Amino acid sequence: KRRNLETNQMERASLDSITSDLDALYETLNPLLDLASVYITHAEAELADNSVGAFWDEIESATRRLAQYNNSIATILRLTSDHANRRVALLNEFQPKALEPRPIPNGEDLIFRMAKIVKQARRNPQWEAIFQQRRTNDILVHGFGNLGNALESLQQAVSTGLRDLADTLHESIERMISEHSDRVVAELNELAATHSEDSRERRSFEQDLKIKADAAVKVLENIGHRRRFV
Repeated sequence: KRRNLETNQMERASLDSITSDLDALYETLNPLLDLASVYITHAEAELADNSVGAFWDEIESATRRLAQYNNSIATILRLTSDHANRRVALLNEFQPKALEPRPIPNGEDLIFRMAKIVKQARRNPQWEAIFQQRRTNDILVHGFGNLGNALESLQQAVSTGLRDLADTLHESIERMISEHSDRVVAELNELAATHSEDSRERRSFEQDLKIKADAAVKVLENIGHRRRFV
């Protein structure tokens, strides 16, 4: 018993820790997209000014922020699934709070916006050559061979990550609705059982009362009958 109690306390603490981590991750999404948008705006200006080096610097900075956004989405997905699995395992012990649905800022529009100006820039052979050679440490750190690989991978990764996260959150919402319905049904059944028990007790009481009343009437009738012959 004590071991089970300690295990439950540890699992509760683990759920709380996951929730805190998720809160922090959700808070990073909008700032990362806002910063990526600023870099893309700068890149658009550099493209108009025909500043090849500065243009790719801004594109790389935007790509780095979008990669961080994608990593946050992937971590949110993993933690959300982990929280759901841990919570289901503990439902028989106590009622851990489910994760509340939260809005997810969509980074796909920014990626498409960036891809559009990158495509425009790559029409110039000189700009295309520089694009293929961009292998800075920041890009390599995020797991990409070069800037071209980063842009191609991000589009697919972000799209897949957002879709998987949406599916996971949808399943979580459906599970919450199902659990709520089960609780309501259980409460109604309990109420019906209590009402049924009360009804049985009331009928039994009424039957006993009727028997006693009938007996009292008979006693009175017998007394009255004897008096008529006295």
